[in-house]
Amino acid sequence: MGMSISVSEKIRAIRDSEGMGRKAFADKLGISQRTLESIENKGTDPSSSILKAICKGYPAYTFWLTLDTVNPEIGQISPELKETASEYGKTGTDTE
Repeated sequence: MGMSISVSEKIRAIRDSEGMGRKAFADKLGISQRTLESIENKGTDPSSSILKAICKGYPAYTFWLTLDTVNPEIGQISPELKETASEYGKTGTDTE
């Protein structure tokens, strides 16, 4: 999986992977766009409530975001794995 990146970089990667702009992502998380920009651009540590909102809104990234690990067999991925799966059309959770 490579070198660990900061939580703020992970949040940006999740947002990018989901194809969302800052406003839409911030709205979904229930935070201001300014707060999200501070996290992404300045590396401000997100509060526990923001991390919880990301995990609830995007549960497939919970292990990667909080533990820096993935487990595709149970649907726990990283944005990098999502892109790879999209290229190949399959994930560890596909049943067909």
